[in-house]
Amino acid sequence: MNYRLPTLAILTTLTLVSCTSQNPNELAPLHTLKPGVCSEGTLCNAQLTRDASAGVRQLMGGDKKVMKFVLQQPVGPVGAMAWREIWIYDPDGNKQMLVMTFREDGAGSADFSIEKMNK
Repeated sequence: MNYRLPTLAILTTLTLVSCTSQNPNELAPLHTLKPGVCSEGTLCNAQLTRDASAGVRQLMGGDKKVMKFVLQQPVGPVGAMAWREIWIYDPDGNKQMLVMTFREDGAGSADFSIEKMNK
C-alpha cells in the first residue's frame, strides 16, 4: 500500500494548524504572518470604509489618498468576525502604513482600531 498521500495530508494539516492562532476566533499576531499574504482591496462595506477613512484623516491630519490591502482574512463567527488590513496613507508621498483592525460588534456594524506602523 502507498502511504505517501495520507502522510503528506497529515503533515500539511499539522503545519497549517501550527501556523494558526490557538483560538480560531482570534487574529494571529502580526509577527506570525508570512510575507506576501496581502491582497489589494478592503473587506469593509461602504459605510465602514467612510467611517474608518474619517478616522485615518483625523489621526493623520489631512486628506491624502489611501491604498488598502487585506492583511488577515476574517476569523470568528458571523457577527463577531475580526480581520486586519494595511492602509497606506499618502502612498505617493510620506507613505505612512496603518494597521487597521476591524471587529464586528454583533449589532450589524463593526468597530475599528488604527495603529501606525514604524517605518
